[in-house]
Amino acid sequence: MRKALAFFIILCCVACGQDGKVPGNVLSKEKMANILLDFNLAEAYGRNPVTGSGTRPDTGHLADSLRERRVKTLYAQVLQVHGLTVDAFMKSYHYYELHADRMEDVYKIMNDSANAHNNFNEANRRAHDQAPLWEKWYPRSFHGRIPFLRGPY
Repeated sequence: MRKALAFFIILCCVACGQDGKVPGNVLSKEKMANILLDFNLAEAYGRNPVTGSGTRPDTGHLADSLRERRVKTLYAQVLQVHGLTVDAFMKSYHYYELHADRMEDVYKIMNDSANAHNNFNEANRRAHDQAPLWEKWYPRSFHGRIPFLRGPY
């Protein structure tokens, strides 16, 4: 009875001592977030390829099987860019699936990264927006004389 109790206490101590540590063969939260974010971008691009002009999604001419093949090819390229095999990624993914609190941290990192990227793109778009050029070319004194510049100024 004492041996069983001692074994149980040691087992509990060892199990509690691993809290917060990620095994060595598992990807870090940041690396996992980057890979999953790249997977999301690859899937969005693979399912809705952009036409040559880059203006609108081209959804009409690709069959579903070709889209699936394209997405799988893009997934393989993402893993290749990150220097991973499918098995190595899947081991890490299953680990994070079993540890929901850590997977939530991964999703928070992904969300923060996507928001930062969107904020950067929005700031860049605003910096290069052409709308203020009309005010530079045509001072406010012309606004009443030019029909398309009339407005609540």
